[in-house]
Amino acid sequence: MSVVANSKASELTREDVIDAAAELVAERGYRGLSMRALAERCGVATMTLYRHVRTKEDLLGALTDRVLRELELPAPGTLSWQEQIATVFRSVHDLLLEHPDLVEIAARQHVAGPAAYRGAEIVLDALRRAGIEGESAASAFAALFAFTLGFTQQQLQASGPDGLAHQQAVLQRLPVDDFENLTRLGGVFLLRHSDRHFDDGLDLIIRGLASKAKTRATKNRAEGQR
Repeated sequence: MSVVANSKASELTREDVIDAAAELVAERGYRGLSMRALAERCGVATMTLYRHVRTKEDLLGALTDRVLRELELPAPGTLSWQEQIATVFRSVHDLLLEHPDLVEIAARQHVAGPAAYRGAEIVLDALRRAGIEGESAASAFAALFAFTLGFTQQQLQASGPDGLAHQQAVLQRLPVDDFENLTRLGGVFLLRHSDRHFDDGLDLIIRGLASKAKTRATKNRAEGQR
């Protein structure tokens, strides 16, 4: 390694590596990001990068967390617990639509970092206010995140006009007696990937959590009066 390369290697920081990776992604997309290309951009040997990022997955997680800094998050306690949760996941949904590559990364690996955990903390605070804590809170968060991620994936991958026309034709050929409900919905069933449908689905989950919290509170009061 040259003296110049040695100098660059000694001065390189984790933030420098992430900055360079962000530049490469802006130019080539996430699929064009490789450790070799990143090393060339940083002017160091590839192995030098592993002093700052453990794996490519670690790097992708750091890049994702950097984008998540853009999330518009409510201050804890400023909204009802239901609206606090809805606001966080609407913001996640909107941000993922703006950065489609992040959907694949978030689906493939756990995103750990200050920005990701800041959003999680606000959601967990809302759940605690609703009386949902412990494993129940973890399960609730998992369901909310999985719905948001999966719905966004479907929105991004929704069929174009040609695919929609084919699906509509298949739907119309179904025997009405066997598929009464699908026949009634028709095209409405196929066009279920809008932001309005996302809001409706999110509302259903939150209402379910509210019902569960109310049932638990009633049960606890009853047990306390025995």
